Amino acid sequence: MLLSKDNEGRTAWQWAAEEGNLEILKKIMEWAEKKLTAEEINNKFLLGTDNMGRTAWHLTAKVRNLEVLQNVWDWAEKKLTREEINKMLLGTSNEGKTAWHYAAYNGNLEVLHKIWVCAEEKIITEEIINKLLLGRDKEGKTAWHLAAEKSNLKVLNEIWKWAKEKLTTEDLKNKLLLGRDKDGKNAWHLAAEKSNLEVLHEIWKRAKEKLTTDETNNKLLLGTDNKGRTPWHYAAHLDKLKLLHEIWKCANEKLTREEINNKLLLGTDSMGRTGWHLAAKKGNLEILQKVWEWAEGKLTREEINNKLLLGTDDKGRTAWHYAAENGSLVVLHEIWDCAEDTLTAEEINNKLLLSTDKEGKIAWHLAAEKSNLEVLLKVREWAEEKLTTQEVNNKLLLGTDNEGRSAWHWTAGCGHLLVLDKIWELAEKKLTTEEIKNKLLLGTDYKGRTAWQLAAKKGNFKVLHKMREWAEKKLTTEEINNNLLFGTDSEGRTGGQLAAEWFKLQALENYGIWPKKINNRGDKYTIVIRYRQ
Repeated sequence: MLLSKDNEGRTAWQWAAEEGNLEILKKIMEWAEKKLTAEEINNKFLLGTDNMGRTAWHLTAKVRNLEVLQNVWDWAEKKLTREEINKMLLGTSNEGKTAWHYAAYNGNLEVLHKIWVCAEEKIITEEIINKLLLGRDKEGKTAWHLAAEKSNLKVLNEIWKWAKEKLTTEDLKNKLLLGRDKDGKNAWHLAAEKSNLEVLHEIWKRAKEKLTTDETNNKLLLGTDNKGRTPWHYAAHLDKLKLLHEIWKCANEKLTREEINNKLLLGTDSMGRTGWHLAAKKGNLEILQKVWEWAEGKLTREEINNKLLLGTDDKGRTAWHYAAENGSLVVLHEIWDCAEDTLTAEEINNKLLLSTDKEGKIAWHLAAEKSNLEVLLKVREWAEEKLTTQEVNNKLLLGTDNEGRSAWHWTAGCGHLLVLDKIWELAEKKLTTEEIKNKLLLGTDYKGRTAWQLAAKKGNFKVLHKMREWAEKKLTTEEINNNLLFGTDSEGRTGGQLAAEWFKLQALENYGIWPKKINNRGDKYTIVIRYRQ
């Protein structure tokens, strides 16, 4: 009973330690001293780990209970050898964290102090430096990183005080202030992600003590993580307007105009995205507006047009594409207003409304794919203002991406019935009967699949039902049978076979198509399709 573990590998002793229940902890130790050997107490209680590799010492460091930590330490000093005490002090969990890391992460300043005092009593300075001050967990984070990430200002200041006592100037610079975790983020990045201005100011103040102006500018203010993102990108992506203001203010004090333009306003991450792209992608209207305002004060009109409004990332997407994809109508409106103010009619038509990403998708496709009906209708409205009827029909309603799929295909495959209804309504108004038949109902993608087959593959039986209803108005019985119900793709598969292959039985059963498995050889099935007359 004393040594039994639950599903998380914890004994009652470890649970009491994590809960900070000193009374139970003492009672269990009292019973253990009567029933267990000294070796069992040491190895199973004091040094025993749960499934996460955490000892009672680790678990106690997580909670704000100095008294419990002190008692665990007192028992350790009485029962363990010096080598075992060192193992407890410096032992890491499966996350690579020592008790010191856990205390820093959870903002337990008193516990952090106690661990430091214990370490100075028992451990040589070199180990204190390498295992505590500069020790990294599995994510490459030191206690300094963790304190910054969790916005624990008091802990951050205390670690800095100890670091100044123990570390060389080079270590303070390169391993603390500029030390990066496995994501390439230093403490400044981590604090920026949490938008904690107080912590950012504190790190900046410490940096000015130890770093050159060039280092603070290029490694903190403009420093990038493994995704090529600076704190400016974080602010735009996470919708942190106060952080964006703070970075802008700092940049105007410290950076040249050229640096502000090229590394801040137009600086791209590893995906080729500026802060403007990221704000549009996340639907952050205030950020988008503020970046535009600042850009107008710093950039040329050509730079604004080509790098912000029409600038593309590695996927070939502009901010316009991302706003359409993510359904942010207010952001799309903002981009449209900016475009009308600064772009020519030709640029609006060819580089905004009809511009394709590297997958051949225009904003209309992306809105349809994500079932953003309001955006779809607004893009169509703007398109009808600017484009010819032929362009609206051929590039929007019937326009295909690199896979030969139109908005109709994408909507059917994704099961967005409301959007499909709206596209059908527009098609009936704008297209000829032949176009509806051959390019919509019977139009195929690069795999020779109609929208009907894509809906069947995904099991979208409501879409199938609606499409059959429309087909019966426009197609002959022969066309329905040969091209929809039993029409095959480039691999010779019907909609029913695609549904059966992907186990979409509901799509088959609801509309009279059933698979019948007649043999089974490993994972290969022969499918028989029967249509209910």
